[in-house]
Amino acid sequence: MFFRKERRVRSLGKESIEPEEIFFDSHFASTSSGYDQEKRMELPIAPWVIRSAFILVLGIPIILFGYTAFLHAKDGQLYASLARQNAEEAIPIYAARGNIYDRNGEIIATNTSVFDVEFRPPDFTGEYSDIEHIATLIAEVSGESVEVLINQMQTAKARDFARVLLATRLESEEITLLQDALQSVSGFVFRERTARIYPQGTYTTHITGYTGRTPEGGIVGKDGLELSYESSLQGTDGVVVTFVNSQGNVLGERIVREATSGADLYTTIDLPLQKIAVEELDRQLSSLGIRAGSIVVLDPRTGGVRALVSAPNFDPNIFRTRISPSTYAELVEDPKKPFFNRAIRGTYPTGSVIKPLIASAALESNIVTPSTVIRTRGSITVPSKFDPDVTYTFLDWKNHGNVDMRQALAVSSNVYFYIIGGGYKDVEGLGIDRIQEYLHFFGWGSKLGIDIFGEEGGRIPDPDWKALVKNEEWYIGDTYNVSIGQGDILATPLQVASSIAVIANGGTLFTPYLVEREGNRQGDIIQKDVPISEDTLRIVREGMRRAVLAGSSQQLQGLPVHVAGKTGTAEASGDNAHAWFTGFFPYEDPEFVIVVMLEDGEKSTEAVKTARRIIERYYRERP
Repeated sequence: MFFRKERRVRSLGKESIEPEEIFFDSHFASTSSGYDQEKRMELPIAPWVIRSAFILVLGIPIILFGYTAFLHAKDGQLYASLARQNAEEAIPIYAARGNIYDRNGEIIATNTSVFDVEFRPPDFTGEYSDIEHIATLIAEVSGESVEVLINQMQTAKARDFARVLLATRLESEEITLLQDALQSVSGFVFRERTARIYPQGTYTTHITGYTGRTPEGGIVGKDGLELSYESSLQGTDGVVVTFVNSQGNVLGERIVREATSGADLYTTIDLPLQKIAVEELDRQLSSLGIRAGSIVVLDPRTGGVRALVSAPNFDPNIFRTRISPSTYAELVEDPKKPFFNRAIRGTYPTGSVIKPLIASAALESNIVTPSTVIRTRGSITVPSKFDPDVTYTFLDWKNHGNVDMRQALAVSSNVYFYIIGGGYKDVEGLGIDRIQEYLHFFGWGSKLGIDIFGEEGGRIPDPDWKALVKNEEWYIGDTYNVSIGQGDILATPLQVASSIAVIANGGTLFTPYLVEREGNRQGDIIQKDVPISEDTLRIVREGMRRAVLAGSSQQLQGLPVHVAGKTGTAEASGDNAHAWFTGFFPYEDPEFVIVVMLEDGEKSTEAVKTARRIIERYYRERP
């Protein structure tokens, strides 16, 4: 079959052309030079042209395929290696993380330089003995196995790798030792990167948290502010492209994208106060032979955290370079739980530090007036609701006699708070529903929303909770227990501090926070008004001040500033008890709320002692 271009053909007196005429025209065109070209048809393709084209189309791919197979069989490994090495390699430029500062501009987290050691086989001109020697030197400073390092270098050479990472996060001093030994041997490169460093060490462990390495080699927050503000601190990594020739030599580098440092964080932490709190908590735990405790100091005017301490702790700088799996496992499995931030995650029965809250609820609900006197007698006895002949006695820690609201707070009378909480004889009592309502007003029973990872919400038990969890009825004794901070009620030291701040500032619950400013962005202060009158809160403040003047917190007399406070002893597992103290100062115009909690501290006076030392030292040592 013949093909022709589409064009108009003038007929020679016929409407159609017969096939034989086509062949005639073809013959005539080949023999007659005078033939009219406009009148001719397309010429047919000669058979030898078709055969030649067929041979070329089919033959050239066969020849190319055969030659490729020949090259692959002869020099396949060589050309594959050259293809791998003649390349551009994109290497990340890790962004510097933002710094973290205390409220006075002191650094509590920043960056330092560490180094990786790379082996580049194409540049290496030494012998096996050199590999063995270098592996031994690197092992001494990095902690890696000599055998592993030798195997890495031998494998890299055998497989024509352009580079292989031998050691990471070496200190400057370690690199100096290696540089002297590697001056006479080519093929080793030191690459600088950043690592996180915490200049204050264990003083700020549970505030900053710590960082770890991503699989790609970057830094990522693992706890504390490092985790909570990861997106701001991390910045944006850059990219540099390295050009490598077929021999594996680096020909040059080009920065494709510059790295952008992360935002700095400016916290509310008062570093001198933080250090004093850490030292005094450690001192008290050591003297009592106990293992754990926490301290929280808040500014009641804003909710800003001035100090946040949890013991035991650890030095976050152990993650700066290399930490062995065994060391990390030892920390994780330590029964003292050094990673556990007790100030925001630890939930405990509160003991009598709940009483200022119960007092506020009772006064606001008109259960009693400030001057209502209750004769406490040292205990109350109530009959069983199932059998009047069966009675239950609820004890006080002593017989306080006749007390009104201020005095009940000062001496921490259990019987007084049993009665106003659960009711007794002609006193109605709040009942568990109203207690729960008011405790929610003060921020108990749910997370407060502090800007640090891991906060717990505590627990306010009620009949529904008890039926669901314990499959038991709610009794009057349960309400009595909640009224004095015993039984199933749980709160964190942070929740206690925030609720006492409401009393100190006259009725505002602030969301506690640690970061004042994030880069150039000022943080928001979140607050809500608590539906309790200033008159009620003033009575409670007066009762807490009386506790220092003539009650359970008299150790706080004689300080450079007037303090109001409340002690608490909360039953724990077995025969142990947690020791609590909370208070605010200066009494006339509060700037600080403090909470001290000693796990298994037994006596609240030990917590008071710790608070006294902190306050005394702070006013004596501050600039």
